Amino acid sequence: MLAAAGLRLRWVQSGENLGPDRNFLRAVEFADAEFCWLFGSDDLPVPGSVDKVLAELDRTGADVLLMGRYWCSYEMEPIRRDAFFKPDVPKVFDTATEIGLALYLEQATSICSLFSYLSSIVVRKGLWDAAGSVEPFVGSAYSHSAKLLAIVAAGARIAYVPGPLVYCRGDNDHFLEHGAFNRCRIDFVGFGRLIDTYLPREPFHGLARRVLRKEYTLPRLLLVVSIASGAECRELRGFLRDFDYPAWTRTVVALAGWRPVHAVWRRLAPALRRLWWMRQRRRFSAADGSAAPAADQS
Repeated sequence: MLAAAGLRLRWVQSGENLGPDRNFLRAVEFADAEFCWLFGSDDLPVPGSVDKVLAELDRTGADVLLMGRYWCSYEMEPIRRDAFFKPDVPKVFDTATEIGLALYLEQATSICSLFSYLSSIVVRKGLWDAAGSVEPFVGSAYSHSAKLLAIVAAGARIAYVPGPLVYCRGDNDHFLEHGAFNRCRIDFVGFGRLIDTYLPREPFHGLARRVLRKEYTLPRLLLVVSIASGAECRELRGFLRDFDYPAWTRTVVALAGWRPVHAVWRRLAPALRRLWWMRQRRRFSAADGSAAPAADQS
């Protein structure tokens, strides 16, 4: 159907399962366009998003384009709008200058700003290729982030489109197969290494580490504690020390992981989490209830 519409298609099948990281890298390797839009297999583009992306690339002259997303249930019901920078307005950063790089990191509010979320990224292929090998990050879940942060560190024009252009399927994380705590571990370990490698100098190192603190706020950390084992709670406290969380946050998390409190918290947290998501749905429905993807896409 796509070929009949005049689109050029190339189908490449590996002889073995390469894993997510090598698949991401290989997909861009085979591309022959000026720009590549990285896209997860279970996410969906918002109708009209390709035209919007092309217009924004022309308007901004960006090397990398980041766009907001709709966070959806597994059934692709939009629940909330996710923004990656504050203020949540269109912006362009020139990371070739120290001021531009600092502003980019200061205004980042999510690890999606550091390219964790695959489907929100459009990148100039020439810069991707020039970024070189990211072999040390293969298997981390963030080999693509390594490519992008190498581009940022070398100096690039980064544009942000706040209007959601992607439907992100939630509750479908491949890495949860190793336990619910594993996503938290992957983020802290992966981005700790990425930041040390590509943004080692201050103030950029500290600003980038602060993005993890914005992503993992105290309420989210407490939810992580509720699904963690005792050993994982101790591991989490180590992450909080490494990422310079304030003492009061570490104290609250430690108390929530203390065995007598932890047992009670594990029983209470699922109900609180359901209430929180119900509130998110109500707020989203009131503000943007017409955002569901078309039936033929889902």
